[in-house]
Amino acid sequence: MTIKRTRKICSGRGKYEGKGCGKPQYIFSNGLCRNCWNLEQWRESHKKQKKKPRKTPTKKPERKKWLKYLQDVFNIYIRLRDCDENGFGQDISTGKILHFNNSDAGHFIPVKRSYAVRYDEMNVHAQRRYLNRFSEGDHYNYGERLKKIYGENEVKALQMRSRKRKTWALFELKAMHEFYVGKVLELIEQKDFEVKGFVLKEKHFREAKEKVLESKELPF
Repeated sequence: MTIKRTRKICSGRGKYEGKGCGKPQYIFSNGLCRNCWNLEQWRESHKKQKKKPRKTPTKKPERKKWLKYLQDVFNIYIRLRDCDENGFGQDISTGKILHFNNSDAGHFIPVKRSYAVRYDEMNVHAQRRYLNRFSEGDHYNYGERLKKIYGENEVKALQMRSRKRKTWALFELKAMHEFYVGKVLELIEQKDFEVKGFVLKEKHFREAKEKVLESKELPF
């Protein structure tokens, strides 16, 4: 026995009431014909896919800014530390003569691998820019030179320190920043060449410089 289907007005029911085409059709679901039902499903799916409104860009967190400020000052300190009064020093990887203006502060254990030794003076030395930026710091030769300078045990101790987890607090970053600004100013006074660097013109450096100079003028 076959059931004969009859046409009914496509008007919709429930939440789909009034969404039909209003014509006599074979009803498919929820009082709607197949075409009207498919149309409503398409509308619902596209509502969910609407793009969320763009968030307005927020300012960099204070801690993130000071990580960079300290790194910039620390790097120029390392480069000054590793050159003589005329601006010449040795590349940490090759031992070749290197001028301050052509040097980077190269990390033996990269920043991305360890925050714990990011500002460790034993972990950072003057290095040729090419080696630091494009040759992964010439890691093997860097390590061999460190062993000659500090000894194998000290290098192992540095590697052990790098395995510790470290989150730099904001007050630590600001205190170290001011400390190394003072160190940079001391080294600049000892050099017989003009020390150039964008860091020296930055607002954070100039403000810290004023604090350091004021503290030196205070009677003790």
